[in-house]
Amino acid sequence: MENAFRVLLVIDALDELKHPLDFDNVCKSPQEPNKVGSIIAGLLQGTLLSQGTVLVTTRLVGLQWLHRVDYDPISTCMVEIMGFSREKTEGYFEKFYRDEDKAKQVLEHLSENEVLSSLCFNPVFCWITATCLSRYFDSNDKSTRDPVPKTMTEIFSLYLHLHLRHHGAESITRFSDSLLSLCRLAFHGVKERKILFSDEDLRREGITNVPQGFLSEVFVKTEVESVCHYEFFHLTVQEFFAALYFHLPECEESVDEVFVKHKNRDDDRFQIVQQFLSGLFANKPRDTLGKHFKLSTKSEDKVHSLLKENKHKDLNCFHCVYELQDIEFTKTMMEDVKFEELTQNMNSTLDCTVVVYALQTANKPVVDSVMFKLGSTDLIQRMKILAPAFHLYEKLGFFLQSIGDEGLAILMKSLVSKPNQLKELRLRECNLSTKCGPILRDVKNFINLEVIELGDNDIGDEGLAGLMEGLKFQTKLRKLWLRKCNLTTKSGPLLRELKNIRNLEELELKECNLSLKSQPLLRDLKNNNTKLEVLNVLGNDSRLVIP
Repeated sequence: MENAFRVLLVIDALDELKHPLDFDNVCKSPQEPNKVGSIIAGLLQGTLLSQGTVLVTTRLVGLQWLHRVDYDPISTCMVEIMGFSREKTEGYFEKFYRDEDKAKQVLEHLSENEVLSSLCFNPVFCWITATCLSRYFDSNDKSTRDPVPKTMTEIFSLYLHLHLRHHGAESITRFSDSLLSLCRLAFHGVKERKILFSDEDLRREGITNVPQGFLSEVFVKTEVESVCHYEFFHLTVQEFFAALYFHLPECEESVDEVFVKHKNRDDDRFQIVQQFLSGLFANKPRDTLGKHFKLSTKSEDKVHSLLKENKHKDLNCFHCVYELQDIEFTKTMMEDVKFEELTQNMNSTLDCTVVVYALQTANKPVVDSVMFKLGSTDLIQRMKILAPAFHLYEKLGFFLQSIGDEGLAILMKSLVSKPNQLKELRLRECNLSTKCGPILRDVKNFINLEVIELGDNDIGDEGLAGLMEGLKFQTKLRKLWLRKCNLTTKSGPLLRELKNIRNLEELELKECNLSLKSQPLLRDLKNNNTKLEVLNVLGNDSRLVIP
């Protein structure tokens, strides 16, 4: 296409598209007919209109699609635009309550709960959350206060409860009569990727009186006239009612359809529905909604079974576990989890939150070797969320994660604050600087430490000095890898401290700037320790070889 660089293509609400993306069959030619999902995947991958600009908006659930895009980090700009900023959220709550003390307490609760906090970036959900949390903070005495909601399901259940309570008994009766039809409409809409419903759609599901509190009118223009359609005021509300459908005694459909993985692995239309469906088995939402209509538990065992079955291949199962808030079931779920896979797919702060909840609830040591993959944004926030569970790991690693000195400080503070069994600490290419020395000194508190890897970090002589201070009293250290750490001749005397570590077997100093002056010292170090089998000091000076 001529002047393709002038083309701006906007894909709004990627997660709401009717056609699932197909990255396994990406469209590569504009001349060939193809499915919509393949064409959009081609636009995102750049195999179509490669010189054009594509602007995409999506909820968090759509991020997993974007993570499959091979984009050029230089020419591609990825920005999170989330409605209210944190500052505007704070301002909203202060204006909503007109009570500075109450607003402060609510905001403190939200700051400790990433799930609810993430809701509040959407102005509509900010209002819902503020409305639902209000009564829990009427008293300043925490000991007399009811447990404050902390899941998405609790908030939406409270919202439905408050709506029904404030519209009188007659309205509740009418709503209860049409609830099954409304929920069925919501479910079939999610299933068919439909968010706009016609009068015929409503009649088909048995809805005669439109529930004004949940469905809004939308006029769609045709060539002849404007036709009235209806929609839930937000897709997440539709997904809540779709999940509620399976908790009604009259529901005859199986939950298998909600949890089954479609042929297209990028098709996650039921992701939020799964979370709500699981969360509605929790006591608090059931107590809240049970005041207005009956709820069934006939599918509870089946949902538990499906979560266990899919836990190794779908991180969303742990979002469901978080919503469920069942301690015993969570412990059962965590019995044979493959932690390495679990930590490789955390695409958001919410993923980190649910993983930490599961780890803390199970409260047992993680013996697997875990290499965290945190993504490219919000690294410090993610480190803060993960921090309460770091002490449970025996083998902890970060590779190509730019956590920097600030992230390292969060990690160390977490490990020092609680008894830990840390045996391996790997921080390779994590953007550590020469200022990390005082932080690394805290390794003295890890009495079981056997392996330290700090390769490809510019810790320099200053950083090494702090590390050596922390290693003075270490007795179990077997491996110390300091590849490409920007060390100089000044580091030679610092390494002398290693002679007291009798179990040291491997010392890597590859691509460090040690000179020949360090050779006698390093040879003495090796002669002093018969277990030291590998001493790799080949670097800038090819003559620096310790036999």
